[in-house]
Amino acid sequence: MSDTVKCKACGADNDISFSMCQQCLTPLTAYSGQVTGEHYEGKLSQQVKALKVRPIAVGAMVAFHIAVAILIPLRVFLGFLPGKTSTDPDQLYQASLSSAFHSITAFVVGLVMIPLAGALGYLAWATWKQVTWSWNAAFASLAVGIVALGMQFKGPSTSVHVVVFCCLVATSALGLVWLQPKTKAWYGL
Repeated sequence: MSDTVKCKACGADNDISFSMCQQCLTPLTAYSGQVTGEHYEGKLSQQVKALKVRPIAVGAMVAFHIAVAILIPLRVFLGFLPGKTSTDPDQLYQASLSSAFHSITAFVVGLVMIPLAGALGYLAWATWKQVTWSWNAAFASLAVGIVALGMQFKGPSTSVHVVVFCCLVATSALGLVWLQPKTKAWYGL
């Protein structure tokens, strides 16, 4: 039995222990991309080309995380800022006390929401950079977003319900696109 294998692309003799041709880097074994006894058909190169094309769902998910990282903490923080104070002497003490508590609450909420916004920003970066764990984390954050939006439907119907419903539909559609095999494959899953 021969201790060399001939490369089908360039004809060079290679040691049998090599998985790729030392001359032209063509795969010689099944491990390196070529099935023994068959010609290399370029399947691996097609898969590599597909990985270079970022799916649209990735950009949409990054935009979702950036929007949530900016808008949700801002909305919560602004909701706790003190409102307009009354000039009525009877309500002045109560209004100033309420204003002080709202300021403290806004500060505490900011301490929680700013790191949360940073984590969502990091998740957006990891999603864009094709980090494998980010597919699962992005899907989990999307599921939390859908549940949180669903919880907004309380009380009588208002124009806010229409906006929340539209956001819920868009977020659900993003979730369906995110679950496509092409998107999962781009992350190596």
